[in-house]
Amino acid sequence: MKRKLTYAALLLIAASLTNCKKATETNPEPTAVENQLEASYGKPVLTAVVAPNTVETIAGMVYQSGPKLVDGTASTARFDNPFALVMAKDGSLLIGDINNNAVRKLSPQGTVSTLQLQANANGERIYNPTWIGLDDNENLHVICLNVDAAEGYSQSWIFGPSGNVVASWWYMYGYFSCMAKDPYENTLWFSDGTDIGKHKLGAGGRIGIDYIKYDMSKLPETNERGRAFDAMFVGYNGVKYVALQNMIYKLTPSGVFERIFTNFTFSQISSIVANKDSRTIYVADNGAIRKIENNKITTIVGPNAAHPDYRDGVGSGADVHAGQLIFGKTENIIYFTDNYAQTVRRLTLK
Repeated sequence: MKRKLTYAALLLIAASLTNCKKATETNPEPTAVENQLEASYGKPVLTAVVAPNTVETIAGMVYQSGPKLVDGTASTARFDNPFALVMAKDGSLLIGDINNNAVRKLSPQGTVSTLQLQANANGERIYNPTWIGLDDNENLHVICLNVDAAEGYSQSWIFGPSGNVVASWWYMYGYFSCMAKDPYENTLWFSDGTDIGKHKLGAGGRIGIDYIKYDMSKLPETNERGRAFDAMFVGYNGVKYVALQNMIYKLTPSGVFERIFTNFTFSQISSIVANKDSRTIYVADNGAIRKIENNKITTIVGPNAAHPDYRDGVGSGADVHAGQLIFGKTENIIYFTDNYAQTVRRLTLK
């Protein structure tokens, strides 16, 4: 009898642990220890005591005079229209610095440097890097929109970890746009102006393979150069979320393509991220960071009309003009670019 009771007790304990594990995976709550895994970038991470919805500038400064491309410590570094943002495996942040025609790196220790990306065989280099991404092999993918306003073409690049050119492709009179990592495979998704495909090297040196068929008639009319999606994100639910101006669409693994959140009003969406259980979505909308959860929308931080000075602070007390959003190593922190303040900033959610 004692042996049976012990075995039953063990089964109950195992079931309890399994249920706890499932609950944790479904609704991940970062602990104080996990929060400390976030890189400091030269500033302490005090997520255990910081007030919810606190904004801190971690690199860059509002431009006043002098050079617009400056490497060095995070507090002395300078950017010029930073937008794209991605986190490397070591916790470094890579930033697409559009007007400086450069990709910058913010190390976990708080030092900003400029990546040395090579020219292609024709001597051409990146120009206006608008979206960037990293694959599992640490190859850097770059999309440059509106390289030449008069001619109207886009660049698409893949660089090796050392900055060597793996591939480069030009799209005349068209729009390459967006970059979104697939959480389940070594793939970055992008749009070539009409189609959504994988940003990989294909036949004839072209970048782009495995394009997905979807009902494009549900989108607004395109012009002769196609359309430039403004944001893209691939969730752990397998859904691809894309934004076009003030509209958000979803493309499900089964091929359903439809507009969502039609009961909410957006202005100009520049970024989308969703948490792992896909129940909460954050969007950068005309500079504000807004949360969509339980069919409700909340503005967390945004432009501060009373104090338009790019100040850090809590909630509405901060002055924020968010461009690109990414989660940190936990979903407790969102990093974002602010191309009004010319900075990279951190939002601690809770």
